[in-house]
Amino acid sequence: MALHILHQKLQPMTPFRLNLIRHRFARQTDQTTLQLLKSFAAHKSDPSLVILLVDSTKQSYTALASQKQIDQLTANHLCLYFTSWNREQHYSLSGIIHLQTTLTIDTLQMALPLAEWFDTYQYYVKKCCSQDEEMSIIGALCYRSLFLYHKDLLQSVLAHPEWIALNKDREKPIIIDFEVKPFCAPGKSIEMIFVRSEQSKKEPAQEFFLDLYDGTPKQYPRGDMMLFIPITTKLEDDFSDSQCKKYIFNHTAYLGTKIAWPFLAWPTSTRSSYLKTALLYP
Repeated sequence: MALHILHQKLQPMTPFRLNLIRHRFARQTDQTTLQLLKSFAAHKSDPSLVILLVDSTKQSYTALASQKQIDQLTANHLCLYFTSWNREQHYSLSGIIHLQTTLTIDTLQMALPLAEWFDTYQYYVKKCCSQDEEMSIIGALCYRSLFLYHKDLLQSVLAHPEWIALNKDREKPIIIDFEVKPFCAPGKSIEMIFVRSEQSKKEPAQEFFLDLYDGTPKQYPRGDMMLFIPITTKLEDDFSDSQCKKYIFNHTAYLGTKIAWPFLAWPTSTRSSYLKTALLYP
């Protein structure tokens, strides 16, 4: 979850974006997301810490600075200060929160009493890969074992000649990131590697991955042949339930290098057509 922190130390405030992440095997809690947010805000390690609006254009609302404001926060106004990672997320504070504080990133999670909150609810903070804007999911990589070290894969993609050429004339290179999360369909789910990019640069990043991971016989980063499934808005909006189920079936049936051997004997056109649709089975 991306946190936007303004940090000041004898200098003008400088923006920081952090990920607030719940540990994978954290203890279960009956605290709702609203209760967790109020609890987080109440454990101030810095008297100047305030929770800012997620959408800075909504100036008719104010930042949460006082305990009275925090106590009066309702579920209807929760979306103004917090954006969850998942739509059906009611008992987790993994999402986007913007903060303003004079603390450094390291001090934020070490100073009491906020450090006690991190320990009690088992969260940790991590600097977001983009400090300029929020990251958005642009697609998923299908047909590859999750034992693949995706950080190593990311470095291989960043070193790819076509990626270097794409960023050659840009003032700042496009920032991308990989994360493993569930690819869902009604009654079915499997983990895939999802690709994220900065929101304002989604289109060129998506076009790059569509060309790179198209399933045709060529040299891939690390030799990992995969299919890029583009996601422009949300998975459930871009694909029907039937399509998602068939992607999951094919990902499960041909996970890892098993897919490469039968495809080597196929004509290029047949192989490319199958991978691009992934809808022949079941």
